[in-house]
Amino acid sequence: MRIKLDKEREKMKYLDEKLAAMEKHKDQIDANNAALNRTNMLLIEKMTKTDEQMDKAAAHAQIIRINV
Repeated sequence: MRIKLDKEREKMKYLDEKLAAMEKHKDQIDANNAALNRTNMLLIEKMTKTDEQMDKAAAHAQIIRINV
């Protein structure tokens, strides 16, 4: 009976270590996802500003064509 109990304790210790490693891995994935989301938001913001600048430039070019 004691041998069985020792084996169960070893199994619990192994599973606890595995769980801790998995939680650490999950936390790292969450941190990476948060960083990627911030980067994506910044890129979307830059793309929006670029689109707005292109629209203004196109409108300005059209005005110049009309005046010529």
